[in-house]
Amino acid sequence: MDRWCAFLRAETNMRVMLLFFGGLFLVSQVSIAIVVEPVGIGHFLRLQTTLSVDTFAALVVDMYQRGVAEHYLAHYYYDFVHPVWYAMLLALLLGNGMNLNAVPARFNRLLLLPFLAGFFDLIENALHLYMIIDTANIRAALVWIANGAAIGKWVVVSVGVLAILVLYGRWLRRRPAGGPGL
Repeated sequence: MDRWCAFLRAETNMRVMLLFFGGLFLVSQVSIAIVVEPVGIGHFLRLQTTLSVDTFAALVVDMYQRGVAEHYLAHYYYDFVHPVWYAMLLALLLGNGMNLNAVPARFNRLLLLPFLAGFFDLIENALHLYMIIDTANIRAALVWIANGAAIGKWVVVSVGVLAILVLYGRWLRRRPAGGPGL
């Protein structure tokens, strides 16, 4: 783990890596948004965050009745690799922010947090797919695990984005005018 974190800190100085994963994330995110647009963003978010089995089941039934379930299912073509793109991008941005602020290496393990979010996302995806393909599989425990993972993902990603904003904000305040860029 320490070698992986050190690698991420070292690679954050490469703009190519940031641009590569940033581009993959953007294309993936836009693709997902286009595919699930007929489902509706509110419906999509409620399905991911409800802890009520009745609400989850009603949302799934509604998707089938409106004829948009296939759009939701199609988004998994992108969403099973999407966590890799955003985890790498967040880890690289976080590592770069840590480098710009000379954060000691003992904090390198924080670079694993984006991958925890990605792992939560994969749990959510697998369980949602299992329940949506066959609605007889919708169970309270599965909804709790899947959507608990989804909520955990959003919390970890939010903390990561906040940390990145704080690190870059600190760096911008300290940086002399005309000083080196990213």
